[in-house]
Amino acid sequence: MKKKAQVPAYRVYVIGLKPEVLVSKKFREANPDYVAGKPCYYVGSTSHPPEVRAAKHRDAAAKKNGQKIYNSFAHSYYDGLRPSQYEKITAFSDRKSAEAAEEALALHLRKKGFAVWQK
Repeated sequence: MKKKAQVPAYRVYVIGLKPEVLVSKKFREANPDYVAGKPCYYVGSTSHPPEVRAAKHRDAAAKKNGQKIYNSFAHSYYDGLRPSQYEKITAFSDRKSAEAAEEALALHLRKKGFAVWQK
């Protein structure tokens, strides 16, 4: 009997960033409406469990060919996962939908005055 192929589940996740990320001009320019004192976040989407994907950022993971598979801000200023910011978002069956939800969440957080980096 053939096994049925499992449909991957794509998830949105949020990593807290240390406030020192604000020393980056590039990061500050991406967040012109940031309200001083509010948290900073990295928002991403993945087909892996959020804990596994976050560890790849934290540990500066790379493919066997040396290509990095982490975000520099998420690595350098990593301050843990923030499940409360994404746990109510259901998983998606396709990458495109997850990436759209990732963008929407980043925009939502920015509108609340948070500083956010998203692909």
